[in-house]
Amino acid sequence: MALHGITQKNGKPFKPTTQGKIERFWQTLAKHLRTQHPATLTELQHVLDTFRDYYNHQRPHRGINRKTPAHAYQVEKRLNPHSVRVQPFTMSRDITWSG
Repeated sequence: MALHGITQKNGKPFKPTTQGKIERFWQTLAKHLRTQHPATLTELQHVLDTFRDYYNHQRPHRGINRKTPAHAYQVEKRLNPHSVRVQPFTMSRDITWSG
């Protein structure tokens, strides 16, 4: 990940709004999978590959002005991993909350 300029960011405990985008993605994927009937791992992989292509290249997203993620990725230079300065990967300690 670090080679492509990607930095991991963990959400804060008890702050569900920070997980909103990924939760919405999982909801969309789950809804799609409920309409499919793959019987084997190979068939499931095909369903997932097809969904990924549709989600990233065909389905417009409201959060990016009805564009596809692929379009936004190509247009927005800051998202291009080749234009991002690579920083070394660092680990941080997780915060543990006691109830």
